[in-house]
Amino acid sequence: MWTAAALAAGAAAGAALAGSPGAAAGAYGAAAAAAAGLVTRWHLRRAGGLGPAATLRRALRCEIERLALSGGMLAAGFAAFGLEPPALLAGFLLGVAGATAGGYSSLAAGRHRWRPASSPRASTSSTTSRT
Repeated sequence: MWTAAALAAGAAAGAALAGSPGAAAGAYGAAAAAAAGLVTRWHLRRAGGLGPAATLRRALRCEIERLALSGGMLAAGFAAFGLEPPALLAGFLLGVAGATAGGYSSLAAGRHRWRPASSPRASTSSTTSRT
């Protein structure tokens, strides 16, 4: 719901900034932010039950992937597709705002819960005993 609203807001902001070509640029910018949000959700689902060190590694990898994906999509929008830069950035910012609002509303509704590190996927470095 939040992602669709961010796409619509990005298209509307792009249209306000640059007319009809700006609407496509704004929607593309919002879609780039939504794609980065999907990477985050995928990593959140995979990180449940990991120990602290593994969770930190997963978070760092997630942020690197988000940065690469967002940067690549924005660069493609600017250079390859020739989209309007102000409309593209406005759509991206609204897409990030929509993804953030959606994440916080999911968290408040209790749909994202942290699982304790007691599953078999937890770090195995503490299982060796010293005698």
